[in-house]
Amino acid sequence: MKLDHRFRATVCALACAKLLALSLYSSVASAAPSITWRPEAINHEIPAGATVTLRTSFVASEEIQDATLRVVPSLARYVQAVQVYPAAGATIRPYDPAQVMLNVSVPQALGPVTLNGVVQLKSAGQTNKTYAKPLPVTLAVVAPVGGLPPDPGEAGKATLLGIDVNENGIRDDVERYIVLENRDKPKLIPPLLHFAWLTQEGLRQHKEGAAFPPDYLGQLVRNQRCLWYLDSEGGDRLLEVLDIVSNTPERWITNLELDKEVAGGKMIKYQESSEKDCEGLRTPPG
Repeated sequence: MKLDHRFRATVCALACAKLLALSLYSSVASAAPSITWRPEAINHEIPAGATVTLRTSFVASEEIQDATLRVVPSLARYVQAVQVYPAAGATIRPYDPAQVMLNVSVPQALGPVTLNGVVQLKSAGQTNKTYAKPLPVTLAVVAPVGGLPPDPGEAGKATLLGIDVNENGIRDDVERYIVLENRDKPKLIPPLLHFAWLTQEGLRQHKEGAAFPPDYLGQLVRNQRCLWYLDSEGGDRLLEVLDIVSNTPERWITNLELDKEVAGGKMIKYQESSEKDCEGLRTPPG
């Protein structure tokens, strides 16, 4: 018996629709998780010879096992991507922000140039997948900033007090970080340098068992109020400098001991920040 051509067309249409639905389901079921970076891209100006740490984060729409980061070859010589949380090889849970640090180091001999590339999120397990989308990174390498001490590199982390070749009381790596990372808000540089000097003096006196600078705690509090008064980001910039000041286990532990010795059990009265808090902050302190 021959099938009516209209019946055959209907059967074909239903079969095609079923196949299309299965195809779409399969595509959705096997779709890779979407990755969202914050910020969506890194654009940073860095002087030749400088070393900086840039922070970023991402979330994934689905779980990713054995997560790791890869810097493409065009940037790998200058950029190291470090998963701070969770650590490399751990499982990324859906929509749990993963924290990432990009350690950037540019040789002194590198001339003005723009470096472009991406940081990729990969699964280091058996699947060995690379997930979209990557983080675009653009580094504009400019001429070195005059007047700053050279970057001490890893040698600057060998001791508690570090290296201070220009003998202004501020560690060279901390001084470079403050000046280079706050050029967008230059008014914050003097109080941040003063804070770095105060902290360095505190570490020095603590190590030597000597007396602290006069009104040490009062100066620290006033320094913080000055930063709040100058800019809404002043407090955040101060915390970023504190991260650099405490960038080794020895420095971190000693700073905790110093805080306990100086401020432990003391009441600090709240005062509204004002222009007066910024008076007398020296840069560089002398």
